[in-house]
Amino acid sequence: MVALDQPEFSNRPFYKQVELVGDRQLRIRNAVTSYLQAFRQRSAWTRRDLLLLDADLRKYDKRLHAEWELQHAQVCDELGPDATETAMAQAGRAILKRSEEQRTARTCTSSTPHTTGGSRSSNLSSVIG
Repeated sequence: MVALDQPEFSNRPFYKQVELVGDRQLRIRNAVTSYLQAFRQRSAWTRRDLLLLDADLRKYDKRLHAEWELQHAQVCDELGPDATETAMAQAGRAILKRSEEQRTARTCTSSTPHTTGGSRSSNLSSVIG
């Protein structure tokens, strides 16, 4: 498994998920960075009272969770019940790549991709945890 110089993240679901699909330290660093940026953005929204209510954040999280549940269901359908560890890791890498590509696309349109990308990491854990 990949060791990172920030062991406080090694127990986080997103860290373990990237590790499980067999990806390298750079991918884990990117996941940590995205998570931290999302955390900072959410904190800034809270400090600036940009969230009308906690309900706004809960609604946002529910939407992200629903998106991940859909992706998870699609991948499970494609893999079937007898999927090998290798096939599951390959599917996990494809999801990771798609997530990174979506993050890059949002960067080019000047939105805040780390908020959704880092948040997705948290939501994914409750789907495939």
